[in-house]
Amino acid sequence: MVKIDKNSRIPIYYQLVDIILKDIEEGRLTENSKIPTEKKLCELYEISRATVRQAIGTLEREGYVYKIQGSGTYVSERKMEQELGSFYSFADEVKKFGKKPSSEIIDYDLIAPYKQISKILEIPEKDMCYKLVRTRCVNGEAVMYEETFIPEKRFPNMKREELKESSLYDLMKSKYKVKFDYANESFSVKEIEMKESIYLKERIGAPCMLIERITYENGKVIEFTRSVVKGDKFKFTVKLNNREFS
Repeated sequence: MVKIDKNSRIPIYYQLVDIILKDIEEGRLTENSKIPTEKKLCELYEISRATVRQAIGTLEREGYVYKIQGSGTYVSERKMEQELGSFYSFADEVKKFGKKPSSEIIDYDLIAPYKQISKILEIPEKDMCYKLVRTRCVNGEAVMYEETFIPEKRFPNMKREELKESSLYDLMKSKYKVKFDYANESFSVKEIEMKESIYLKERIGAPCMLIERITYENGKVIEFTRSVVKGDKFKFTVKLNNREFS
């Protein structure tokens, strides 16, 4: 067992934070498992309850643990880290973390796009587009509410049943022979609205991440997706190449 060095210049509470984090990272404490009680930690490391509480408070603020009133303190679920810079599949990224991805289609229809959508898709307002509304789930929990708009002319006769059996991008590639060019994504913070709160089972006004993606093929827009992501489920990173610093 790692010991607390009371002569170290590193604060005692922060040494305990490091010990608990190491136990989490090395799998001795797993997701949703209960960490030792304050009393037990005091006995193990021969430190005061105030010091233990300071360490637990730090871990809680940083999202590593959560408390259940009357029950104890538990290890938070690990955020799924998504590195940006190339096309990625929600399902594949979730599987990397040993979790089970799934999607539920809430709505799917062929619509006349309103002005904002026709402008983004770069199509006349008289042209039709598909509107696909889904929740994306991890281990059965909805973590993302997603609306996707696709121009009908490029994807005629796209069926709801096909989207139940295949991912959108796989269907685009297999049935419509799409060769993706590139995509632009923007990220911003917003508050969850009523409609989103229903499907994400989150309170109205809770912070979330808004991701908007516009996908291109041969310089033409073939998809616009607006995703609302629960704030505690994903971590997004960007890898910078050397040319970024020239």
